[in-house]
Amino acid sequence: MLITLFKSMLLYLNCFNIARKTIQYNNQAPLSIHLSHIVFSLLLSVVTLLCKDYFQIGTYIIPLVLYHIILTLMSPASPIKLLGYSVLSYSLSFILFSASTIIISLATFPLCHIKSEIFINLLTILASCITIAFTNLLFKNPRTRNLFHAINSYPALGFVILFSLVLISIFTSAQLSNDRTAPFKKVLMIGSIIIIFLYDIFLRSQITKSYREKLRLLEVESLRASQQEQANYIAQLEKENERMGRIIHKDNRIVNAMADSVAEYLKDTTLSDAKRHEKGVALSEQIEAIRTDRQNILLSKERIQPNPIAQTGYVGVDALIAYIAKEAAQYHIALQFDFREDFFEGDTPCMPEEDLVHLLSDTLKNAIIATKHNNGKIIKLSMLKLKGIPSVAIADSGIPFTVNTYMNFGLEKSSTHTDEGGSGIGLLDIWSLKEKYKASLYIDEALNSDIFTKQIVFIFDKKNRYMISSNRYKEIQRQQSRADLYVVNPATEGSL
Repeated sequence: MLITLFKSMLLYLNCFNIARKTIQYNNQAPLSIHLSHIVFSLLLSVVTLLCKDYFQIGTYIIPLVLYHIILTLMSPASPIKLLGYSVLSYSLSFILFSASTIIISLATFPLCHIKSEIFINLLTILASCITIAFTNLLFKNPRTRNLFHAINSYPALGFVILFSLVLISIFTSAQLSNDRTAPFKKVLMIGSIIIIFLYDIFLRSQITKSYREKLRLLEVESLRASQQEQANYIAQLEKENERMGRIIHKDNRIVNAMADSVAEYLKDTTLSDAKRHEKGVALSEQIEAIRTDRQNILLSKERIQPNPIAQTGYVGVDALIAYIAKEAAQYHIALQFDFREDFFEGDTPCMPEEDLVHLLSDTLKNAIIATKHNNGKIIKLSMLKLKGIPSVAIADSGIPFTVNTYMNFGLEKSSTHTDEGGSGIGLLDIWSLKEKYKASLYIDEALNSDIFTKQIVFIFDKKNRYMISSNRYKEIQRQQSRADLYVVNPATEGSL
């Protein structure tokens, strides 16, 4: 009984551990949080034991309800989201315990003839400890920790709750079954595997959905930045047009008056030579004064000089973008630049200016080469924040990457223009900067655009992912040779 109580207590502590790392309820001191977890875990363990003895059908359900109520009291998050988080953390803890039990069973299979209670209790304690170790290892990986944060929409929460409740129902059915050799047990095991498999598919789809949402947001923010630039440019032109209109309106009267004066001067035959010379000099000085005055007005500081490329205020970045724009112009390629000032603001800067210049240099140079080879005419650079996360996106109208380039990206030298002396070092440098700052690299070959053929996006979210969305997904998957690459079918991506 004590061993069962201890096992349940460790599992519930693991549930609270998962919840704490995902919900982030840290309004209390760390010591008080841990003490409250221990007390609540002990309470839930006692409830579990009582249910096993007197109300078996509620062995998993009643503790889950109490666990959800406790989390609701401890966290300010919305009840619906808390329900999803509590159900998912609860079922995940038991899934990891089941996996730990299977691993220990396989490891101790040669000792299966030992039936002593002490030996079984030791294995139970070991399985519980391994479950907690598995949890800590999983949450050291940012990908696992952020799976919970990807489940924010209500449809996603609904699926999570449904899958978890089905899995808990399977555990409950297994609790009610006494015959461990019955076919019903096998059905439950198969059902559990199917549910876990569906869980994996669903959570992976949520990762994809969250990144597609970021790309859509990037497009919206890019349009807003472009629209704001155009609005400012139009306002400047309107102001300049109004100023020039006033000058022209004033000059019309002056020009007409001077024209009449000159005409009268030329027609007047009554003037002596001295007076004619005197009047001619006066008219000449007046015309010269008007000309000088108009030149000063046209060259005054008030005259607007629109800059087609936005300025970031960082000398190195601005110098590089200006240089790249000139280099692209040599091949009749235009460079668009969308930028918002908040990109460099906040507590989460993407990288130091030196490394940012390095990243932009390599990526924009590759974009120029790819666009030139495809007779493209435009490259677009965006430096924006998506929900507070700095993102750098480079879209071009050039040739696509080869599948071999995708497989070797960051692993070995690879170039699409070796015939022009390309060394492939640039892609290695790009990958090293991605790894250094744990940025997610998303390459989109399925853009809804008649201009651009692909877009490379660096999202500085500390998740360090590598994802490709391409209509060539089958070809890429056939040649896939790396585990860190996630290939997406854009036809199904939108419905995830």
